[in-house]
Amino acid sequence: MYKYNQFYINGDWQSPSTTDTIDVINPANSALCAQTPSAAIEDVDKAIAAAKSAFASWSTTTAAERSQLIIAIADEMQHRIDDLTNAISTSMGCPRHLALDIQVKGAIDAFRHYATMTGYVEESSSEHGVMQFKSAVGVCVLITHGITHYPN
Repeated sequence: MYKYNQFYINGDWQSPSTTDTIDVINPANSALCAQTPSAAIEDVDKAIAAAKSAFASWSTTTAAERSQLIIAIADEMQHRIDDLTNAISTSMGCPRHLALDIQVKGAIDAFRHYATMTGYVEESSSEHGVMQFKSAVGVCVLITHGITHYPN
C-alpha cells in the first residue's frame, strides 16, 4: 500500500493542515491500495494562491514556451509510463492493458496534441470591424474524485 502524506503546492512538498486521510480502495478486489491526505479549505486556499501568483509570469509566456513545457510533461509521463499504468490500474481496478492504452497513452497523446495548439492564443482576427484577441484569463480549479472508502 502506498501512503502519501503531503501535497505538492507552489513547487514544494507541504504537509496538510489536517490529519484527515482518504483511503483509496481497489474496486476490483476491495483492497486498500493507498492512503492520501484529505485537503482542508486551508490547503485548497494555499494551492489557489500559489496558482494565482504563478499566473502573472505564466500569462506572459510565449506559445513556443508553453508548447515546450507541455511536451516536457508528456515526455516525463512517457518516462514514467509503468508507474502511471500501475497506479491507475490499481486505484481504478482497471485491467492493466486498458489503463495503459486508454488512461496513460491517451493522456500522453492528448498532451502532445495540445502542445501543437498553443499558437492559437497568439492569433487574432477581425470581423465586422472588431478585433478579437485571445488571452489567458486566470486560474482554474479542477476537483477529481476517485473511489474512496469511508468507515461505516
